[in-house]
Amino acid sequence: MKGGLGFMTLTLALTASAAPAADLASPLHPAVVLVDGEGTSVLQSGRPVSTMQTCGRCHDTPYIAAHSYHVSLGSDERSAVGAVGERRAWDYSPGSFGRWNPLTYRYLTPPGDLRLDLGVAEWVQRQGWRHVGGGPAVYGHRSVQQLAPPNSAKLAADVDPDRQVLDPATGQPRDWDWQQSGVAEMNCFLCHAAQADNAARIVELEAGRFQWAATATLASTGLVRKAEAGWQYVANDFNSDGSVAAERLGIREPTSLHCGQCHGLAHRGTEPVRLELSFRQWSTATKGQVFSGQRMFESAVNLDEKLTRTRPWDVHAEAMLECSSCHFPLNHPSFFESSPRNRPAHLAYEPRRLSLREYVLRPSHQFAKGQTAQGTVAHHLAGTMRRCEDCHLAEQTHDWLPYRAVHFERLSCEACHVPAAGAPAIQQVDWTLVDLSGEPQVSWRGIQGEVTDPAAVVTGFEPVLLPRHELDGRSRLTPHNLITAWYWVEGGATPRPVRQVDLQRAFLQGGAYHSELLAALDLDRDGKLSRGERVLDTPEKADVARRRLQSVGVTEPRIAGEIQPYATHHGVGPARWATRDCRTCHREDSRLARPLALASHVPGSVFPELVGDSGLEWHGDIARQEDGTLVFRPSTAGAGLYVLGHDRWNWVNWLGGLMVLGVICGAATHAGLRLLASRRRRSEDSGDA
Repeated sequence: MKGGLGFMTLTLALTASAAPAADLASPLHPAVVLVDGEGTSVLQSGRPVSTMQTCGRCHDTPYIAAHSYHVSLGSDERSAVGAVGERRAWDYSPGSFGRWNPLTYRYLTPPGDLRLDLGVAEWVQRQGWRHVGGGPAVYGHRSVQQLAPPNSAKLAADVDPDRQVLDPATGQPRDWDWQQSGVAEMNCFLCHAAQADNAARIVELEAGRFQWAATATLASTGLVRKAEAGWQYVANDFNSDGSVAAERLGIREPTSLHCGQCHGLAHRGTEPVRLELSFRQWSTATKGQVFSGQRMFESAVNLDEKLTRTRPWDVHAEAMLECSSCHFPLNHPSFFESSPRNRPAHLAYEPRRLSLREYVLRPSHQFAKGQTAQGTVAHHLAGTMRRCEDCHLAEQTHDWLPYRAVHFERLSCEACHVPAAGAPAIQQVDWTLVDLSGEPQVSWRGIQGEVTDPAAVVTGFEPVLLPRHELDGRSRLTPHNLITAWYWVEGGATPRPVRQVDLQRAFLQGGAYHSELLAALDLDRDGKLSRGERVLDTPEKADVARRRLQSVGVTEPRIAGEIQPYATHHGVGPARWATRDCRTCHREDSRLARPLALASHVPGSVFPELVGDSGLEWHGDIARQEDGTLVFRPSTAGAGLYVLGHDRWNWVNWLGGLMVLGVICGAATHAGLRLLASRRRRSEDSGDA
């Protein structure tokens, strides 16, 4: 498979049937007057739509933006760099605004760091596709109390990531024109317009025209059209008073398709599900999940043994549940029901709820969330969503399961009800030697063939079961995909990832690999590096790359490796597709201890380590096979489990043997004494005669 995120054209398309916006819109929502940042009708000013001003006429938009972890993405939970021990040494937030991720790679440089990598403006350009806007896209690194506009006077003489971007040609920072680009407000249309044009929004963000992003989101409504200088409004489609009917905007509550714009493939309708795999389908690429009620064999995916895949991709999608069915707004008067895990023990029902008027004014956008190894943002809200046991009565539906209490105590529901992921997912990302476009080498699990080939056979994969500390204090086995990443870090006491621009400057020269690298890695001497040659699988090869990095000013470069678990909670099948065979776990080849491939090679012979803030227990061994591949073998004994039919503890065997021997000896002794007593009685009877 061709490596590099640039090759990841895995565009898991949202193939929903196109229902008219009027059929989906709320019939109660009044007409909307679209206004700009000054509160003037956009028909008069021609300026970009301001969602904060437009929606703020009826809703408390500052409150909404301040109560949404989708807006803040950890910017409101920042700490000093490296202050939280379980995180990476260069992380300063639990969310993507400050928590580094090797999949997106670029390091969002904190204020005062003189070595600029990713500034706030470029963060919006590159990662705005997964951000609803607002928060850091408006105020950058400042706290919410510091409301100075981003184009105000420079606050410091050193590098200020709020106002600069990295010039890829020179590797040096240059000023960013915030006045020209504007800011990206929280985009209400992205989730509340029935036909939000997310593609047009992303184009504006990537072009640095942040202020036009919300306007572009309305492109599918026909109310706006692209012009040379921004967007133009189609006046004939507005009402005489300058308002727009809610039916025309398609104003409605969010659906799973809206969530899927950032979170992964969500699908509805009769068109076949298509796995044209794209890295931007985040949860699909990291966990192999597809939220669709369509039967798998009816999809356009080249599945292995396709005709036998008669189950839906997700049974909850088949039951027409939406993401908001479990991830509801925390102050919604109808949906709100606090979970027993965080409700006072004496309280059976929570009657204190907002009135409808209060909720319409201030709907919290803090959505109920679960607990995952990768979702570390807004941890104080973990466990607020509905879990399986909040809807299903497991005790009444598992009569066939022996020792039910033990299984419920040690296994999550997903351990049996998500036995496999239906789509491929990323397995390995190697940044130690980039390709000619500056991207890493990427490997996927669950697919046979090129990821860009629609004819490649999709097999799916079996997630590994790892113990996770849950909010009730217990540790349960939960399925996870493990993504292994290798990359270069620099610096001694304050390490950080080597900048992508420095990787390119060190390894590439005139559109080709540097001659020093070719001399060491080009085994077939064809003047190019194939995928198999583009690996630093020996210390000697790693030393060559290290010297190249030092030549461009990188200090103390060294290879680091990490394993990021991604918990699997979707892709649930009907009950008959759940694991029901006891032999799956209770045999020598137990599902609980089955190895999972981590990587096809080990750069620099550096073994990866589990990221520290996953909340998982890491029991097992990482082993390098004879063919150079790396695998993880879970250990049930290390997790404190004794699985009948699989585990064999010597002391248990000895104890059992001694008990059996004791029983035999006891029975033999008892029998011998009975026999001796019988002979003695016969002898006495003979003497009496």
